[in-house]
Amino acid sequence: MKRILILFSFLFMGITCNAQDIELIVTGQPKVFFESTKVKDNSTTFAYLEATYNGGAMMKLFHEQKFWKKPIFLHLEYQTTFTNHTAIAGGSYSFFVKNGYISMGLFARYDWGINRFAAQISNSYLFSWKWGDFNGYNHLWYNGQWNFFGEERLNINLTPQIAISGILDISYFGEFNLIPCLGVRYRL
Repeated sequence: MKRILILFSFLFMGITCNAQDIELIVTGQPKVFFESTKVKDNSTTFAYLEATYNGGAMMKLFHEQKFWKKPIFLHLEYQTTFTNHTAIAGGSYSFFVKNGYISMGLFARYDWGINRFAAQISNSYLFSWKWGDFNGYNHLWYNGQWNFFGEERLNINLTPQIAISGILDISYFGEFNLIPCLGVRYRL
């Protein structure tokens, strides 16, 4: 019952936070997440909430701001699993190409759970077409050991609001993990 209550709580939070996407991901443990992205001429704001059936939860908030004509952005980010908290700050450079962009960033991060600073290199990308989109991100950092986390996603539109998602989670935290996932995205 607790697990169902957590999932419905996140559903309510996602809708009230004006989420743009709701996605149900089918893996070894089902999870649901909500994301909202607000893009303006000189800034991007992103909010992400995730809940898993086993009671796990994660939240990510970031804001990027550009103060000049070059595609260089200042980046502030906060992530939490509600047991570990991470603050990230730095800069990114975006390459805008036909149908999308690629962004590269260099950041400083602080992980409260292990009380340690680290440098982080990240990239993110999005390419969008009428039939769907391909997007993802990858993070590499060293905080006493090398760590990597990435997610690559292909969404194929069935309707303007509904898409089938193929997701590949890649991670290295002392051992390599590769988790393929399937999902259904509903765009509000």
